[in-house]
Amino acid sequence: MKKTLGDKVADVVESKRLAHAPAMIVNPDSYMTSSMERIMAASRREKGQEPASSKKNLEINTGSPLIKQLAELQKSDESFAAEVAAQIYDNAMIQAGLVVDPLAMVERNYKILNRAAGGA
Repeated sequence: MKKTLGDKVADVVESKRLAHAPAMIVNPDSYMTSSMERIMAASRREKGQEPASSKKNLEINTGSPLIKQLAELQKSDESFAAEVAAQIYDNAMIQAGLVVDPLAMVERNYKILNRAAGGA
């Protein structure tokens, strides 16, 4: 997943705390929470400044059926596996309350749903 997500993440690491969710976003330095980052970004926008963003770690639950299936999919269909990995990343970003590009995410989501529904 690190190779697929490239510079979107600082690192992809195995989670020691996730039990049900396939992934979550964490700050690598554990210094600033997602809530604090959102508040600071809003403050910067109010001042007309571009919000600063830092790369996050993606923690993955290697026991999750989705992550296991993604590992198998990577072997047979690398491009589709990359789409799924990107969607998992965006889902984790949304769960953390962090901004994602909604147009790209929705378009990718429809591609995944189309394939899951039997489309090409």
